[in-house]
Amino acid sequence: MGQQYAALLVEFAIPLELRESGGWIFEREIPEWPYRDAMGCYPLLSCKDWSRLEQDIKNLEGKLISLALMTALFGDFEYSELTNIINVCFSFKDHFVLALSKLIELCIYRGRR
Repeated sequence: MGQQYAALLVEFAIPLELRESGGWIFEREIPEWPYRDAMGCYPLLSCKDWSRLEQDIKNLEGKLISLALMTALFGDFEYSELTNIINVCFSFKDHFVLALSKLIELCIYRGRR
């Protein structure tokens, strides 16, 4: 999700660019506390350069007390890489991908249309 999407939700939180990786998050006030937290753009965090996400996380240290996000399904990263840079990291649910072009080819091959 890019800058235009982040700008749509400015009334709820402050859009914050992750400059190294090219992703966007939302910084929020915590009511009745002097601290701030952040969340990824809904529904999924997308980055232009996933290899730079670690630097973005380091750049946020001391500014936020937490960052909650869900990564894009086809992000260019390994789960093990995320667990090395994020304190609490877990798989939320499994997703399955179906290549419809292969299904169409199979149907044509078997004489179905």
